[in-house]
This record gives sequence, structure tokens and C-alpha cells, in this order.
Amino acid sequence: MSNNKTITLLLLVFLNLISGFLKAQNTQNVSTSAELLTLLSDIEAGTSAVDNIVLNANTYNLSTPINLTSEHNGITISGCDGVYINGGVVLDATSFVDFSSITSPGFTLSNASAANSIKVLNLANVGLTQSDLGSINWHALSVENFDTPSVLWLEGEKMDLARWPNKNEVMSSSQMIMPGEWIDVVDKMHGQISYYEILATGTPNSATDGIEFSVDSSLNSKISSWDFYKTSPSEHLWTDGVFHSSWEWEYNKVKTIDGSGNITLEHGNLSPFSIISSDAVKNPPVRNVSSKSAVKPSHFYFENVPEEIDEPGEYFIDRDNMLLYFFPPTGWETKQLALSTLNDNMITIDNASNITIENLTLQSGLKNGIEINNCSDITIQNNVIRYFNQWGVRVLGTNNVVDNCELYGLGGGGVS
Repeated sequence: MSNNKTITLLLLVFLNLISGFLKAQNTQNVSTSAELLTLLSDIEAGTSAVDNIVLNANTYNLSTPINLTSEHNGITISGCDGVYINGGVVLDATSFVDFSSITSPGFTLSNASAANSIKVLNLANVGLTQSDLGSINWHALSVENFDTPSVLWLEGEKMDLARWPNKNEVMSSSQMIMPGEWIDVVDKMHGQISYYEILATGTPNSATDGIEFSVDSSLNSKISSWDFYKTSPSEHLWTDGVFHSSWEWEYNKVKTIDGSGNITLEHGNLSPFSIISSDAVKNPPVRNVSSKSAVKPSHFYFENVPEEIDEPGEYFIDRDNMLLYFFPPTGWETKQLALSTLNDNMITIDNASNITIENLTLQSGLKNGIEINNCSDITIQNNVIRYFNQWGVRVLGTNNVVDNCELYGLGGGGVS
């Protein structure tokens, strides 16, 4: 009996050794993004039997996404300490020059003293082209699948595309009109203005016929001074906020600002409305307003306004001349500054099963970090996922797990 136990124990030890050997045979380490993508392609083609990919400590810069399919079923992609998969470029503070070095920026700063703080980087010098920078597009509540622009991140914090009013800037009661019953939330409206009067309704959902409105006359000289968008082929002014019902948030292009300061938006509002007198609903001052915001505050701000770079953390990208303007916060030189450029999901898993992604830092991209479509038994664990314009992880399928991941700096949200 004792001999049988000894034989059984030796057999188990032998089997474990064989199992470990076979597993080692099916493990391959990679050290560059080219090696990783080639290996995944070989697995998909059936020319590699590797099922355990280990990324050695390094920064893996991706210009194309990682696509996993049923041909990758059963694989594990894991990282050693110090693995960063980057869908953007890390920018060197020493490569920036002073604003004064740009002889013809094409715009005049509203706050001339800000010129002493603004730094400029030629993005062509870091290997980028205009197509790498994404684009700003109209979008609104419940609108999905739109292209997004490159975003600047400093040590995990999203920087602000040049805007006016500045965040938390306190506007006067005539510039940010608050109906009486809403006056108790006025503090939440700092950094925004309201329209003064609706001049034309435009056409609902039209791509070319948006509303026309005015703002408080004290602001006319300010908004009429913005000239860069009038001559730039690529850069436009945008509004971010609410003009009608509180649920009708939209990000809309400014079509024109006329000599009187009247503003016309390019895209029509989401649903029809009529113009009524504010006097009819006892909402002074008496003026023409949207029937859908007659007793509610409209609130919005302007964005992508190079003339208004005047606060630490603001930036602007002139795509035609490939120049990044940045008003850096104090101490930025010792922090990681990254510009997202990957115009796709970083990792897409389609119609697959039993795939594990673990121990990686995924960072920077214009869409999602990981998108899982019609899959089962996918495990995303122990990862850092950050700096994506949309979601960290989007999941569709069954028995999929997102566990112990750190997600932050995301435009849409963490996990959907």
C-alpha cells in the first residue's frame, strides 16, 4: 500500500512538471508593440500556438488598435510591472517654445498678459499629422458613434479646451439669467451664460439650420472679437450646454456671429419649439424666449476659442498649422503630458470567449479603452484604464467580468 502511494505521488509530481513545461512552451514574452501585434496576427492565422502572452516592462505605442476574435479564444495577455499601452503620444516639456516665438498665430489673445505663460509645440515635430488629431463634431444627449478630437491630459487630469467663460467665472445676472424659482442654484451656473433672446427657431434636427439668438449686449464686443474661426479651414467655435429643455444638452457649432453680436448655430435643436414672450410666464426681463426654456435657465459656454487661452490648464490645437498652444499649470514639467491620438477602441474583442486581459495600464485614445461585443467568459482584471474620450470598458455578452481595475480620466464613464 505504501509503495502505491509513493507511485501515485511521483506520478502527480511528474504530471505537474509536464503541465508546467507545456504551459511554458505556450508562453511568449514580447517587448514592443510590433512584436505584440505580429504575435496576435500569427495566432489568428493559426501559425502560432501561444496562448499566454506576457508583455515585458515598456511603453507600447499603438497607431492601430488590437482586435481579438474567436481565433484568440483561450489566450491571456498580461503585463509585468511597468507596462503601458499608449494610444497617444507623451509630450516632452522641453520641446515647447514660448508663445512669443510664433510670429503669426492668427489670433489676438483677449488677455495679452497670458502670452507670457503660454507654451507652443509643433506637433509635426513629434511625428503627428492632422489625421492623427481627430475632429470636433456635433453631438447631443443620447447621440453615439461620433468622432472625437485629441485631448490633452496632464498626469491623469483632462486639460480644458480653450473656453469662455472660464470655469467658475461668475457672470452678472443679466449675462446668466436665472428665473426666480431657479435662483437658489445660481452657484451651479458659474462659468456659463444664457441667451438673452431667441431670434429664429431654425429647423429641428437640421444639419445646417440652427437657432439664432442674442446674448446680453455687454458681451457683444467680447464675442465679436473672436476672428480665428472665420478664416481657419479646420477650427470652429462650439457651444456646450442647454438652450431649451434641461434634457436637451448639445454640443453645437457656431455658424456665424454677425456685427450686432447675434449668433446662429449650425445644427438644429433636437425637437420643435415656438417663440413666446417671457412676459407670458412672468420671467423678466420681457423678451422672446423658447417655449421649452421659458421658465428654466438656458446655460452654455463657448469652446475651442484660441483668443481665450488665459488660464492654467487651457489648450488649443491649430490643426492646419499643427501647433498645440498650452497654458501649463505650475510644476507641469515633471508630470506626464499626453495627447490622445488613437482614433479607435484600443482593444476590441468580437465574438470570442475565455480571454483574459490583466496587469496592464491602457491609456489615451479617442474612443473606448476596451470594447467587448457578443462575447462570453472574458476577464478584464487588475488593469489601469485611463485617458479615453469615451468609455473605459464597454461590454456586451454573458459571464464577462471586469474586476479590480482602476478607471479614471474617461469622457463617457468607467464600465458600460
